[in-house]
Amino acid sequence: MTVILDSHVIISALLSPAGHPAEIIRRWESGIPSRRLGKPEEIGDLVCFLASEKADYITGVTVQVDGGYVKCTM
Repeated sequence: MTVILDSHVIISALLSPAGHPAEIIRRWESGIPSRRLGKPEEIGDLVCFLASEKADYITGVTVQVDGGYVKCTM
């Protein structure tokens, strides 16, 4: 089994008028080494790769998809 851990991925609810104000999003982004929120497509690209034959030999791993956030907080 392979696990994908994501955090700080931008979703449409964040961008809606009732979502989070731009200042909160900017604060989140400033704490991420890549200085931006992730895109859903980036998670999808990883899922597609892991489901492909190119990843047949990859098993039992956890993939952190967070722009470096976890590593910078350790």
